[in-house]
Amino acid sequence: MAPRRTPSHSDSLSLSRCKRAVRPFISKVHSLYDLNQKYSSLLVHNFPLKEALSCFRPDSTAYSENEQSRKAYNEIKGDKRRKKADYIVPKSNIGIDSDNLDYSYEETDSEERASVSPIMQSTLLSRQVDAFVSPKDSFARLLSMKPFITVELYDSYVEVFQIFRNIVTSFISSNHPLDQNSSKIPRLSTLSSLKIGKMIALSTKSSFYKLNQALLFDPNTLPIYLKEVHNNLNDDIDYWFEVEPTIVIESYRLEFILGYFVHLVVFYSKSVLYCLMPVLIHWLFEQAQTDGPNSQVLFTIMNTMFSEYWSITSQDHSDIDCDTTVLLNGNDFRRTNTRSFWILFKIGYWSKFVHALGLQSNFSSSCNSSLILETMPVDDKINLEVINEIDSDLSERETLIHDIYGVIKANPQHPILNSVLVKLFTELLSETRSRVGRCTNIEDIEESLSDSYLQLNDFLNIWLGLSNESSLIFNSLYPGNELIFEATSMLLSFIKSKATRTHNRLVRLIDGPYSVDAEKVNQLVTDINTICKNSDMLMKCVDILRGYFLDNGKFTPYFPYSENEISRTILQILLCESCYASNRELNDFLLWLYERGELASLELAQSIFKRAYDDHDEFDDDDIEEIGCLLFP
Repeated sequence: MAPRRTPSHSDSLSLSRCKRAVRPFISKVHSLYDLNQKYSSLLVHNFPLKEALSCFRPDSTAYSENEQSRKAYNEIKGDKRRKKADYIVPKSNIGIDSDNLDYSYEETDSEERASVSPIMQSTLLSRQVDAFVSPKDSFARLLSMKPFITVELYDSYVEVFQIFRNIVTSFISSNHPLDQNSSKIPRLSTLSSLKIGKMIALSTKSSFYKLNQALLFDPNTLPIYLKEVHNNLNDDIDYWFEVEPTIVIESYRLEFILGYFVHLVVFYSKSVLYCLMPVLIHWLFEQAQTDGPNSQVLFTIMNTMFSEYWSITSQDHSDIDCDTTVLLNGNDFRRTNTRSFWILFKIGYWSKFVHALGLQSNFSSSCNSSLILETMPVDDKINLEVINEIDSDLSERETLIHDIYGVIKANPQHPILNSVLVKLFTELLSETRSRVGRCTNIEDIEESLSDSYLQLNDFLNIWLGLSNESSLIFNSLYPGNELIFEATSMLLSFIKSKATRTHNRLVRLIDGPYSVDAEKVNQLVTDINTICKNSDMLMKCVDILRGYFLDNGKFTPYFPYSENEISRTILQILLCESCYASNRELNDFLLWLYERGELASLELAQSIFKRAYDDHDEFDDDDIEEIGCLLFP
């Protein structure tokens, strides 16, 4: 067992010196906040996603997880379309001087791209994106951002990166070894110190930009509803180093300061430093690879920063709710960062990043897609308004929502799945209400309701699909299933009620005194009636499936619809095409219907059996024969 450290360990780095070391970082970040307050457009990341996808295809190692996710979704949807051929992407030549960031680089600005021919533009952009997705080190990762951000933001990122390196180097050096543990497992004292550092960062007034500015220049500008929060925060970090027991505080002072700094970085990564964080994490990884006396601590810091950046919400950083944090800190960057996240996901940036650094999920061996799934519920990443905005520039085959469903299908039985599904459905419900509310004519209402109905079908197919037993998403042990079923009924009721009201408006329009285009109105009436009928029929199907999946023993009658109509709709949810082999989960559902002991449930089971096993005589399967004998005695 290693001997207990004494206070002399940290004597050479006094508290005042540590505070002076961190102060330039806080000052620079606050200047970024100030820049955003005055010229918010300077902090926008301008990545030409559509153009990049048209001329660039990430290589197989970087994009394999995205392709596997899309393949999983397309298999469920019965998509037999051929994939696009991979593009061969030339590597860009980048000269790097890691000491002073004096790089040689090809033309990068969008204005310069516009000055060359379309073919040259495509080649140049493909090289820039390739350098961006597959940088050879952390300095190249920072440099590769230059074509896609403003000069002001890039220069600020360079300065922040330099300050970050200086602080970490001064805190972690051979003269101040933090952890002599030879094991790959970090000490509990190190992890605890980093956590305490997090509390130090989030309980200090200087951490919050807007609060700090108000206190510095005009304390009277602080709103009354924020004064209580202000009174609960410490003026400085000194308070934490004056508590008892002194021997512990002094012994681990350097670790506390390091934890304080690390979590300041993470806290600001939720706003102005979002796209710089991969650079900082990459640099820590490189330093940890040197196998110096503090390599284990560097790995611990790297993993802590990534974990908090990737999987911890803004609210999890503090007892203060997100809205209050925004008021204390400045603008809400969640929407901007969500857009950046999905664009980077689309080009395979995250997949390549986690692969290069060996970052792993705690729940799955399918590392890349599992990590993507785990960050989806964080900081409003599942924002359909942003996702649809990105999808509007993409072809139907490339949409992000299909990629998201693919990631879900690639991670069956992941413990966080239901959290993602609940968030996704909440967004679907909210987006439907919002979109219908924005409609200004009946044609827009019909289109919105139709799109929402199709999106709901896709969602139910992903959640309840029985196409492959090994990739079942539904898990009765996870919380939230009842909530999703309830929300499904709410959404279908909303669609049906809006369709009914729209139908009544059309009828009044036809019977009114004004002349109308009869053919157009009649077609709208037909379309609206179809939506109304389909939503009502789907509601009855969902109620039947609810009884089966939640095992409540309840079978819902489906009158006035026939068993053929209901069976077709149910199989659209459970399966996308006829079975080519026995499906055990579907067989269990048929047995459940048979055991209800009602004529309607038996007729429904018979209809589903005929549709699913249309050529069951060709199957050499005892299970199918047994079920067939039960249903057709």
